[in-house]
Amino acid sequence: MDWAGLHNVGSVDPAIGPVFQGAEAMGIAHTVLCRPTQVRIPTMPPEDYEAWVINYYETRYGDRQRITPNVTDGEFIVFESAGTRSGEIGSANSLEWHAMGARGIVTTGGARDVDEIVTHRIPVFSAHRAQTMVQGYSELVATQVPVSLNGTLVNPGDLIVANGDGVLVVPQTHFEAVAKWARRELDKDKEWRAQWYDKLGWDDSRRLL
Repeated sequence: MDWAGLHNVGSVDPAIGPVFQGAEAMGIAHTVLCRPTQVRIPTMPPEDYEAWVINYYETRYGDRQRITPNVTDGEFIVFESAGTRSGEIGSANSLEWHAMGARGIVTTGGARDVDEIVTHRIPVFSAHRAQTMVQGYSELVATQVPVSLNGTLVNPGDLIVANGDGVLVVPQTHFEAVAKWARRELDKDKEWRAQWYDKLGWDDSRRLL
């Protein structure tokens, strides 16, 4: 990014990081914008709550109606959270999007069902862990619009690169330059490391190839 003249551009707040060690992904941004809801959960018996939740998801959130059918192979789902501390990313929707071809998911909010996400090995990057579901907290406002990852602009179609160091946004207009110089830097690193691997006598199991 620096080689392309993008100093201080695209580096996402380090508070947003991988849910598990070793998570890494790269893909084209499929953006999602959420906002806090003003709907309040009415008083009702537990027997009626399930139907109310289903209606809320279909009318106020609708990730399975508005996101899942439109995910294409190679995309990276990017959530600007409602900031309500609810878990907008869970084991169900992350698995659905992964099955549809999403390479990873990043959110300014929380991820719930973390143990299941880790078991599935789906690369999720979040600001925190969450226990609360979205009903009565968050609404899905729009998809494929510009969003903010804690101050870093993401446009639909930007490239998202994420690993243990955090999340990076590469603007569409700079793909070629960033890829060229990133490859050059990687090749130089490989040559440098190889000298020390040989000196240390490390076999392939301990080398970054």
